[in-house]
Amino acid sequence: MTTKKQKSAVRFCEKWLNITFKGNINNYSEVSFFLEKYLEKAKYTCMEITCEYESYIQDLD
Repeated sequence: MTTKKQKSAVRFCEKWLNITFKGNINNYSEVSFFLEKYLEKAKYTCMEITCEYESYIQDLD
């Protein structure tokens, strides 16, 4: 059984990478495999876009 934190991490990956988890969200192995594959990339994408946005806002001043 997956945890709330894992389910949240799947949603985070889906949001930032514009992908869809097609496995069973309650299957620990499937969720773990998905997160191993995509979580770091999603974190990096989030950080990169956030930094670019903050830089853009600062340039407007």
